[in-house]
Amino acid sequence: FTYINEGGAVIESATLAGAPTKTGTGGITVLTESDGSYFTPKFVDVPGLGQATATYRISATTAGNVTLRTSASGIDANSGKAVEAANINSNQCVIQTAPNIAITLNNLPAATVYLNQKNLTVTATITNNGQATAIINTASITCNIGKYEQELTSATLPFELAGGASKTLTFTVSVAVDSPSGADTLRIQADWYDKNWPESGIKTSQSGTRNWTISPIGIILSSDPDF
Repeated sequence: FTYINEGGAVIESATLAGAPTKTGTGGITVLTESDGSYFTPKFVDVPGLGQATATYRISATTAGNVTLRTSASGIDANSGKAVEAANINSNQCVIQTAPNIAITLNNLPAATVYLNQKNLTVTATITNNGQATAIINTASITCNIGKYEQELTSATLPFELAGGASKTLTFTVSVAVDSPSGADTLRIQADWYDKNWPESGIKTSQSGTRNWTISPIGIILSSDPDF
């Protein structure tokens, strides 16, 4: 909240009226400071025709909209009389649920792939089932035994994924010539964070799994008759 002094005299010891009242559907907790007050600074002088700020620290508890209401008081430095400000509402704040990232790995393009096979297309759908926007930092295919080259061709990382939105992830995959052979299990993994609250840290989401078999080269053709 901002104290605005429209007069010429200093307002001394301006302060708010304790914890604000709340209206709206969202849930919040107003945190207390070390001195037991609900805001900082507890008192501040406001210069003539000037401004000063007091800050509440608030923890959101449930999604919805919230408006805070409070009043202020101080002392006229010239007369020593108390001055008061009428109740004032904050702007409406919308509290969103955190991002909730889900990934679906689509059917693989083949049941069997071969050493040195190129340009296989693997797709997945990434969805944000929360309300807040997520920043997708990384997205890649992970596996159990295979050795692959992969490129995400449908998006440039990092990218934003709004609440309720979905995006197709398309990977171009090539099997390494020296990859181990056998049954392999693939999944998609993405690292992301909450755009509203980056300090909450990086989180990881994974898809379910799909399987294919890496087959060794079955026949080699050569123009050399003595090969």
